[in-house]
Amino acid sequence: MGFDAFYVLISTVLVFFSGSAAFLAFDQFTLWLTQVVVMVAFSVLLFTWLFGGKRRSIHLMLLVGIVLGTFFRSFTEWMQRMLDPLDFQVLSDAMFASLTRPDETLLALTAGLVVLACAAIVPLRRTSTC
Repeated sequence: MGFDAFYVLISTVLVFFSGSAAFLAFDQFTLWLTQVVVMVAFSVLLFTWLFGGKRRSIHLMLLVGIVLGTFFRSFTEWMQRMLDPLDFQVLSDAMFASLTRPDETLLALTAGLVVLACAAIVPLRRTSTC
């Protein structure tokens, strides 16, 4: 659905409009919360539009995902080309995951949110055997 490209776009927009100094000054929790809120709001809007009415087509969902993913990647690349080289370096460093020393508090908070989301989805599943 292009959510990976949308994640990179969010960070690129933050660096593009606030600059690398302000991006580095942001608290990790603030960046995480901003990205989570924007991505959840976007996904709710997208899936409400795709599955809210009578048309529930997996083909439409795949087509929209490919188109939006391509658009997000193209727009992100264009914005990154407009960045100062120092800002681009800061952004590039921020896009690589640090698997050796993750932030334990954000990891625990994310795990808790995933468990809550799964617990909320379980009662909504279908139980018919057709």
